[in-house]
Order: sequence, then structure tokens, then C-alpha cells
Amino acid sequence: MELILVRHTKVGVDGVCYGFSDVNLADSFEYEKEEVIKKLDFSNSVVISSPSTRCTKLANFISFDYRIDERIKELNFGDWEMKRWDDISDPEFDVWMNDYVNYKCPNGESLLDMKSRVEEFYQELISSKEKKLIIVTHSGVIRLFHHLINNVSLDKIFDFKVEYGGIYTFNI
Repeated sequence: MELILVRHTKVGVDGVCYGFSDVNLADSFEYEKEEVIKKLDFSNSVVISSPSTRCTKLANFISFDYRIDERIKELNFGDWEMKRWDDISDPEFDVWMNDYVNYKCPNGESLLDMKSRVEEFYQELISSKEKKLIIVTHSGVIRLFHHLINNVSLDKIFDFKVEYGGIYTFNI
């Protein structure tokens, strides 16, 4: 199976904690979208997207016939969603920063929680008979695929750079 993971293009917010929140795309979307489309061979592929608008907007240009899966949303930052990173004064923030793998954001999730839903999605994909899949999603999800496929330690997944509009191909 050829698994092509595509990160959404640049967002229109800066310095803000967002994961589950639906944020606007940057004004550069039209140009960035064209750059992504030029690099993709989407013939004979099944397209799946995160439900976040920043993903579905790009998925719509790849295929009008794509499906959405909630399990490939970004990390849920709970109470910190849409707050400026510099304005998060919650005492739990430091605890989370020191152990984001295990510690849940208040009313959100930990990286292990996110891994659980992404891994369920991944296991379903590899048991399917699809030969080529394009997944439009987020950096955290792409890093978790890198973890699952390449057996990279969870505390090392941020060493894997994931660019806006980046395309990451795995052969399984």
C-alpha cells in the first residue's frame, strides 16, 4: 500500500494554540494549494481527510469524492484551544510540557490519547485492500504515522519536521 500523507497549508493564525479548533487558512492558500496539487499523483487513490476545514478545503481540490474521518484530527488542547501560547498561565501547562506524551491537557487529551485514535485508524487502513491512499491531515497525525510505521519513540516524533503543504509517502 502506498500511503501519502498531506499536511494542510498554512493557517491564518500565529502564536495561537489550536488543534481541534477550526482555524482559517492563510491568504496564500490558492498558491499553496496549486503547489501541493502539482506534486501529487492522485490517480487511482482513495482520499480521506480530517474534518477540519483547513484539511477539507485542500481535500476538495484533490478529489470531490473524499471521505472524512474524525480520528485524524489534531491534538485536542481542551481549555487551551484558541488561546495565545504566551497567555496560557494554567499551572498544568508546565506539567503537560514536561510530559505531553502521558499528561492530558485540561479537558483535552494527551499524546497517548491521540495515538490511540490514530492507531485505530491506521490499523483499519492496513487491513483494507486499498493500494493507494491520500490522507489530508495535521502535523501531529503525520508524526504519529511516522512513529507507528518507523517505530520511532513518541518522545522523538518532533524531530520529524512536517511542513505546511508537505507530502510524506510511506510504503507499507
